Amino acid sequence: MANQRKDTEATRITMKEFQPPRAGVVTRCDDATEAVPLCPELRLCLKPAACLGIAVDLPQLTDKCRSISNWEVMEQLRSMAKPHQLSHLRVQTSSLSVIRLDCELPNRRALAGAVKQLDGGRIKLAGFSDFLRVRAVQLKPPCPTKYNWEAFFRDAEGLDAMEPGERPDTVRIGQLPCSWFSDDVSGLSAGQSQQSAEPSGASVDLPTESAVRSAFESFGAVRRIDIPLLNSESGSTSVASAASTAAAAPGPLGRFEAFVQFVDCAGFERCMTALRGAKLLLLLMPAQLGSSDGSSSSAPAALSVLPTLDFDRTGRLSLRSIRRREAARRRAEAAAELERRRRDRERRRLERAAERAAERQRRAEEAALAARIAAEERRIVAAQRKLESIRLLSELFRRLRDERRRKELEKREARLRRSLLKRRRQEMPLAGAAVEDT
Repeated sequence: MANQRKDTEATRITMKEFQPPRAGVVTRCDDATEAVPLCPELRLCLKPAACLGIAVDLPQLTDKCRSISNWEVMEQLRSMAKPHQLSHLRVQTSSLSVIRLDCELPNRRALAGAVKQLDGGRIKLAGFSDFLRVRAVQLKPPCPTKYNWEAFFRDAEGLDAMEPGERPDTVRIGQLPCSWFSDDVSGLSAGQSQQSAEPSGASVDLPTESAVRSAFESFGAVRRIDIPLLNSESGSTSVASAASTAAAAPGPLGRFEAFVQFVDCAGFERCMTALRGAKLLLLLMPAQLGSSDGSSSSAPAALSVLPTLDFDRTGRLSLRSIRRREAARRRAEAAAELERRRRDRERRRLERAAERAAERQRRAEEAALAARIAAEERRIVAAQRKLESIRLLSELFRRLRDERRRKELEKREARLRRSLLKRRRQEMPLAGAAVEDT
């Protein structure tokens, strides 16, 4: 018995072997019996997280081509844990020696029963002669204790415990769904409740400081709320820019981080104690839980999310940090204003340069057009002069031809006259002799 007890203690697993439970993932919750009201106006409650870590020891594989099906392992674990239901069962890490998984159970009672039922058990996989040993342990979300923040502020240098933000009075909570703390959370429909687990696209509802304040005022008076998503130090606090920032932020879509500063440290301690190891629940309206005829539907009773929880280690809401951020914001706004003016001057300069370039282009085009017109006119004038020259030459040649013909006719007439005179002279002596003979 002593050797068996030593072997059992040697094979016992701890939380350190597993990754922390997933934060920021919205899941359905059908069991809200352990829920404690947080803010009735927003229908928010707190419920203890029931997370389970399971380790399955694998046998040594002699055949390298053989593989182990994670799906078969998960089905065997679900069958082994009955009647307890292992929801959101997933594989964290897988190696040649062990498979580590995590899951959630409906409540703490079911968690204790599942740990007792799974831890030390064995499962049999098809194709393997050896049984695989199963070990189980409860997983707790990481959360600092009172000793952690007291030691931090005790050892920190340059902090004044009398100043807000420089003492344990500010809660840093992250991975909160934006739609749960927006203005239209009261009108959340059944379809939207199912889609809120994975928001689609860039339509992200932005949270409001008033909703966050009303949710945390149940622990004590709240001095200040800071949501980095809304209070950008770059000076750009528009709704569109904040929505685009939320859509582009790493991690689950539509999540935000908030710093909540309480008036006294007692409210801070109550808040940390209540949120330690707890999930945030959004109760759905009664009209969403069933159909109009009273029959039950597949809609969950609530939606749950595991937020990240820590105390403010940066002094974000201390007066010095607030003044520093305000100065940085003013500098950013001044730089943005200077940049806007520079861009305006540059735009006007470019517009003037474009106008001058357009004027030069217009003048160049007009000059080119005038040059083309002048060249065309010169070509027309040259053509007209050439035509006139041709006409003049033609007229000159015609006159020369007529003059030549006239001179030829005159020469012919002169020759004819000379020939007639000669003939007459020859005929005159003959005519005188004939007269004498008669």
